[in-house]
Amino acid sequence: MTIRAIILGLGLGIFISGFTHFNDLFMQSSLFINNHLPIAVFGLLVVLMLGVNPLLRLLGPRWSLGTAELAVIVALGLTSCGWPSFSFYRYFITITAMPNHWQGPKADWQAVGVMRYLPGGDPRLAEGHVQDWEALILAVAEPLHRQGEPVLERLWSQMDARGQRVFQEHLGAEEVPIGSRRDVVRAVNVALVSGDLTPQPPPPTMSELPRPMRLLLGEHLEQPLTGRAQVQLNRWWLVSTLPGVVLPAPQGQGVLLDTSAGGGEVLDMLLVGSSEPLGLTELPWSAWWPVLRVWGAAGLLLGLASLCLTVIVHPQWSRRELLPYPIARFVNELTERDATSWLPSIARHQAFWVGVIAMAAVHGVNGLHAWFPELPNIPLRMEFGPLRELFPNFGRIGATNDLFRPHIYFSVIAFCFFLGTPVSFSLGAATLAYGMLGATLLAAGATFQEDRMGAGEGNLLRFGAYVGMAGIIAYIGRRYYARLAIAAVGGARTIDTPTSAVWAARGLAVLFALTVFVLYTAGLDWLMAIVLVLLVLLIYLVLTRVVVETGMFFVQAWWLPAGILTGLLGFEAIGPTTFLVLAVGSTMLVGDPRTLLMPYLANAMQMADRSGAGKPGKVAPWLAVMLLVGFLVAGAALFSLTHNHGVGGAGAWDTEVLPNMPFDQATRHISESTVRDTLTQATAVEGLDRLWNVQLSFDAWAWMFGGMVLLIATAAARLRLPWWPIHPVLFLVWGTMPSYRLAGSFLIGWMIKLAVVQLGGTRGYRQVLPLMVGVIAGELLMGLVWTGASAAYYGIHNVAPPVYRLYP
Repeated sequence: MTIRAIILGLGLGIFISGFTHFNDLFMQSSLFINNHLPIAVFGLLVVLMLGVNPLLRLLGPRWSLGTAELAVIVALGLTSCGWPSFSFYRYFITITAMPNHWQGPKADWQAVGVMRYLPGGDPRLAEGHVQDWEALILAVAEPLHRQGEPVLERLWSQMDARGQRVFQEHLGAEEVPIGSRRDVVRAVNVALVSGDLTPQPPPPTMSELPRPMRLLLGEHLEQPLTGRAQVQLNRWWLVSTLPGVVLPAPQGQGVLLDTSAGGGEVLDMLLVGSSEPLGLTELPWSAWWPVLRVWGAAGLLLGLASLCLTVIVHPQWSRRELLPYPIARFVNELTERDATSWLPSIARHQAFWVGVIAMAAVHGVNGLHAWFPELPNIPLRMEFGPLRELFPNFGRIGATNDLFRPHIYFSVIAFCFFLGTPVSFSLGAATLAYGMLGATLLAAGATFQEDRMGAGEGNLLRFGAYVGMAGIIAYIGRRYYARLAIAAVGGARTIDTPTSAVWAARGLAVLFALTVFVLYTAGLDWLMAIVLVLLVLLIYLVLTRVVVETGMFFVQAWWLPAGILTGLLGFEAIGPTTFLVLAVGSTMLVGDPRTLLMPYLANAMQMADRSGAGKPGKVAPWLAVMLLVGFLVAGAALFSLTHNHGVGGAGAWDTEVLPNMPFDQATRHISESTVRDTLTQATAVEGLDRLWNVQLSFDAWAWMFGGMVLLIATAAARLRLPWWPIHPVLFLVWGTMPSYRLAGSFLIGWMIKLAVVQLGGTRGYRQVLPLMVGVIAGELLMGLVWTGASAAYYGIHNVAPPVYRLYP
């Protein structure tokens, strides 16, 4: 590792971190980071190899960048890609701020009081917070019970006439009907917001009050409280007067932007932008601090944890299992050159330049058509729409839509030459298999649903496959991981257990505990915080395995921890408050993992290791530096651009669909729980007591185990039967958006490679491979060209140019 390689790599990472948000949402150009083959890194690598490096060689052989230096630059650049795009910062502000904007027009949210279940949210009472309806009505409506209780006297006097009438109507009733409970809650909330329930003088036993209540009461004694703070104090007086009858407001903070004080002005700023330019130090950091303390800290800790996890699995995956790392292999093919050569070795093949020129022509013509619609274009989509009528049930499966009109992605076709034929066939056939399964079930009268935040049959199948894949990973490397665990807790270290992996295991344990603590402060109990972190790390591990074993550079999990846990255990075991925190955390941390950090780190470490730049123990510290610097730079760029210009450049998915998903789903669960009369029980549950509320769904567990069995059986068959044609990745990706978008291209690539190998053997494969490398390089290069063109257009006209994107 040379100093200039480190400097260039850090500079590239800082540029990517600072430029991506502006490019993607304001210039709306080709996405700078859209998958695990980002043009931000690999497009620049093509420019370095074909343009910059030959020019540097004019100054002398020592000036040109060597293979190891290029590997370091690419590794550091990749490390920065996990923050500024889809997997973290792109949605950071919209997820935590926009629900406050949408709650106004959301009548269903208001009907169930969904924001009242959120830690740090609306402090008013929700139906689930009342644990004993009859005791509440008796204590408030019966004069003899109110006597001597100034809090209840004040509560009654501050109710409006309608509220008092509701209480009197149900006084003495054996049970308050479900339909009347909302009116009772409304009456109490009117009193909570109407005045001050604090007794005069305050009770002498203040030291026995809960700490949040003591803090509010201390502020109240200094000067009168207003707004939300007064409602919070009133709620605490009611809880302390009727313990066990009414629950306190959910504890925790930082799940969403607090709009009760300065946060309201911040939300307005986000919607329309600042009226005056704001510098970095002028941004409303104090309003954002609770959110940054929770989700910023959780994201950063999990990013460092993914680095530790990468260091742990790298020796096993790279040296023992000999996984192919197709993306790293592409970089090796592109950067390999003789010491005396000006260009990489691959550039000596005419087929390479044919691929580059062909991509330049196709994307040059189509890019110009996007800018100037009167110009011709080259169609890249095939139409088989009439076939849908022949297979109506198949067409009812949403994930099969693109099979009837597949788009040709040349890089996907080319990447099939870096994959085994079972892998490319499985990736291509995954959508077909998913559609056949769904069509068969629909024809039989069964259901087959997809629900991004929920637990549809498809979500549960994939979750089961993920659990099965984690088991396969652990089983194959069981001896290595067992020796590593022993060494990590102070046991003897064997010679084949790297010291770097031992320290990474210890660091992973510490980071895991810190992340759990951060989530605990947001309102999760210890048990659910641990489960959430485990499921997030499961997604990290398995998605990384998919990328390094199959080379599928665009991949998503398409299930979320909150939905899976609720489907398997029942809403009554989760509760509305825990579900909301789990759901917001799920969307924040793994809502769209197409640019997840860990696969970048795994490919970065493989490239550095194989190029001779350095072993994991030497490379990891620099990756950690880039990780931290990229986190800060990407965050600063996001907050500065968004507060100055607003979120208007983002689409409905960013600003409405994804941020509202947790609350829409929670609203549905709360409504269903209300009908079942289990909401009171669900709201009060916490810790290990959840085990008593578990309501197992046979169907949900059957689907999960079905996915697990399918993957394990396929993996076993592949290990035992050399002729077995299916790779287990099929069950990890089927039904996901990347799978059905890329399926047609994978099938085309599989057929081309199969034909080349069958007709030309190994020699034919080696002759065609430079063409495929040229195709990938040319497509990456054209993505960079159109990014530059968009930047120039935006700089001249100060408006976003027409959009032309190469990848979905």
